[in-house]
Amino acid sequence: MYKKSFLKWPGGKSKLLPVIMPELAGHNRLIEPFCGSAVVSLNFDGPTLTSDANAHLILCLLAAAHLTDTFIAQCESLFIGGNNSAHFYEVRRMFNLNPL
Repeated sequence: MYKKSFLKWPGGKSKLLPVIMPELAGHNRLIEPFCGSAVVSLNFDGPTLTSDANAHLILCLLAAAHLTDTFIAQCESLFIGGNNSAHFYEVRRMFNLNPL
């Protein structure tokens, strides 16, 4: 069974892991220039260099990896208004008003 990412990502590689991971067997390093949800990196057994052009994504992955408790608390706060489409679009609107 493969590890899952906490992110859903358009064009994600989760469903392709049974094809991708055997191809990486025997390699001692992974360089993933377009990581998306980072699901390949999560399942690679060795050091990885993970990057993406999306700065928000990279900051999110770094926060999850290095500031886990704070990250979880921040994520929990996003659901105080409920888990519905109206709340989602409001949170997205607020996020888009505050770019990096």
